[in-house]
Amino acid sequence: MPLVTAALLTYNHGPFVEEAIRGILRQTAAADVELVWHDDASTDDTVDRGERALAGSGMPVTRIHRRHNRHSFGIPFLMDVYEACGGEFIAFHEGDDIWLSADKIADQLVAFAGYPGADICFTRAATLDADGARLPTLVADYGETGGIAAVETVISGDGGFMPSSSVLLRKSLVPRLPAWAFSFQPINDYTLQVYGSLRGGAVYLPSVATGYRVNHPGAWTVQTHADPTRLMEHHCHVLGIVKRMKADAPQHAAAFEPVIRNHMGHLMAVALEIGRYDQVARAAEILR
Repeated sequence: MPLVTAALLTYNHGPFVEEAIRGILRQTAAADVELVWHDDASTDDTVDRGERALAGSGMPVTRIHRRHNRHSFGIPFLMDVYEACGGEFIAFHEGDDIWLSADKIADQLVAFAGYPGADICFTRAATLDADGARLPTLVADYGETGGIAAVETVISGDGGFMPSSSVLLRKSLVPRLPAWAFSFQPINDYTLQVYGSLRGGAVYLPSVATGYRVNHPGAWTVQTHADPTRLMEHHCHVLGIVKRMKADAPQHAAAFEPVIRNHMGHLMAVALEIGRYDQVARAAEILR
């Protein structure tokens, strides 16, 4: 049984998926890594390119390749991915990101051994442009000294506290997640970061172990911020999950309040810009 499952999530990541898979294959801990690959019915050559990168690797692979796109129908698939993961640890990996360090997983396993009460570990990430060139800024740059980030700090990060491609989770966290966390969500990062930090905080490693790709046209962030309606729906979605998390963790309620104000402020700014207020009313109902 593998120690770690790399859970690769792809949709139309053809230009990037080979690099993503090569980053998984070159891990020094590769003998203890399996791959669970969920492709949400890509319409480009993502699958063909991914299979080309995997050819002859010998890595155990479980393929969940959809014929119909789950996201467009609002159908959740997170539980399907979890159930296919055999490892004690799970590393989620979007198909347009990359693991830069061959020791990413090995270093995180060592870190978990030092913090047995923690359920989540993350690293810094380089920012990459659409062509893979490194940009000057780092993501999650919290200094050169590793350690534990408190759950309140993770909450205040509003989903952007840690790069999703850098995260390693204990699979034992899964049964402790609330049932609603497995329902359809446009993004799952924030939920996993918060619940992963509740028991013992989040382990931070200062290594720049992953690359986070920005500003390519197919990116979720680019598409969402280009569409005011979609952006307002996103803010409403986040407000909904923040309300649920606040109810689940009342001892940390104060940490959620600035996050709520932030999303309400951004939502109202977009509403004023386009003269549409239906989502503001929806947000008020969500928070009631």
